[in-house]
Amino acid sequence: MKRVDSVQFLMHRTGMKKPDTSVGMLAQALGDLPLAMEQAAACIERTRIDFTGYLKRFETHWAELLGEVKTSGDYPDSVEMTWEISFRQLQEETPAAASLLHLLAFLGPDAIPRHLLKTGAAVLPDGLALLVLDDY
Repeated sequence: MKRVDSVQFLMHRTGMKKPDTSVGMLAQALGDLPLAMEQAAACIERTRIDFTGYLKRFETHWAELLGEVKTSGDYPDSVEMTWEISFRQLQEETPAAASLLHLLAFLGPDAIPRHLLKTGAAVLPDGLALLVLDDY
């Protein structure tokens, strides 16, 4: 996307009314990639963090990501980083939900019947067991 469109998208998607310089810097850091911007905007909207705060997290985690050995080039780094930031936020807010994501990722991409998770709840850690047994 063009930068002006990226900034407009981020502003609209997050519901922020006043642009600041960090929104353009965030769009640049995300490579103006629609998927990365959507993921970042969803996190910003949900956590009510501002663009400056998200950009600081992005830059901090970016340095960590660059220090790790990369095993795949399936996604652009900016998309991978937005997922990482969202996952870390989930871990902070709801550790059991993060554990559930780990479990589901381990099981694979196919549909996983809920009854399978419920049947195995007895061998899962307490927080995760409660989560898979919840009918909500």
